[in-house]
Amino acid sequence: MTRETHDHFIFGDESSRTHHKYLVVGTMDCPRKHVDEIATRLSIALRGHSEYKWSRNPSRDLNHFVDEVFQFIKSKKLWFRCMVVNMHHADHQRYSDGDKDLSLEKFIFQHLLTFARREAVLEKLTRFYVQLDNRTEKYKGNGQKLTLNRRFRNETGHEWEIFAEVTDVDSKSQIMVQAADVLAGCVAWVWNRQYENEKVDPARAAFASHIADRANLRLNPAAEKRGIQRRDFRNFGYPTLAFQESRNFAIWKLNLRIAEEREAKAERARVFGEYAPSTTFSDVGKDYQIGAVCFECSRSSADVLPGIRHRMLKERYRPTCSTCSEKGYLTFKKRRPRP
Repeated sequence: MTRETHDHFIFGDESSRTHHKYLVVGTMDCPRKHVDEIATRLSIALRGHSEYKWSRNPSRDLNHFVDEVFQFIKSKKLWFRCMVVNMHHADHQRYSDGDKDLSLEKFIFQHLLTFARREAVLEKLTRFYVQLDNRTEKYKGNGQKLTLNRRFRNETGHEWEIFAEVTDVDSKSQIMVQAADVLAGCVAWVWNRQYENEKVDPARAAFASHIADRANLRLNPAAEKRGIQRRDFRNFGYPTLAFQESRNFAIWKLNLRIAEEREAKAERARVFGEYAPSTTFSDVGKDYQIGAVCFECSRSSADVLPGIRHRMLKERYRPTCSTCSEKGYLTFKKRRPRP
């Protein structure tokens, strides 16, 4: 029995790749049958402009362009997905021979691979056609295509080349890449907290608010704890909830320190295993100096025992970072026996 073939297009761009803490790789994607309709409507929305980009001065025309994008998102013909990377955690020297452009290619690879992994069962034969904004002369789309297909074959055992094309384009010639640039740029602007800069044009914040209003994402619990309201653009500064992608708008975060987190979890499990669940940290503190570390912003404390001494191990307590509000990990340093 012949299986159905499904062609899907992905249009990508990256934002804040230099001089910022967070890089965002963003894509717009849709089935082939919707490409012409979406591209035509968005091209009309240019209203005489040569190109729309997040970095350009906001205008009412750009609001209209965003409205058109979200009309297709809400009708489930178009998806926006982006991946956020903390560049302070990127070890270019160790993993990319000191080549930052190679690191970028690897981040783009990780983002695109998520599309293929959803299709691992191959109930239908999906083929992805990817168009990426020009990045460097050194690395081109065909190299991405070969690497992505190789990884897909290795992970699934399928010989199907799921990435049919990965090409490089000029954003001026591809309206869908421009749409990816605008939304990814907004997400990067929020993650990098550029809205806190006194020199920010109020029109930029108003434009970000317009995008957030159209996206209407559910509040991330961490954002809610900080008093952020729904439709506030600051909600873009957190990963979307697990089920949020059903609304065709997703923000993922690539964790480059996952190995360190696993080590911290293993150390916690080892130490906790030495005591009964009802043991308090005060008792554990007799054997260990208890500190805390946040792997997101690298903030650490050597001694947090005074604030948690009455907590019991069965609470599975994890400290909240006062700088970034992310959950951190407790650290344990064996005390020397008293003479």
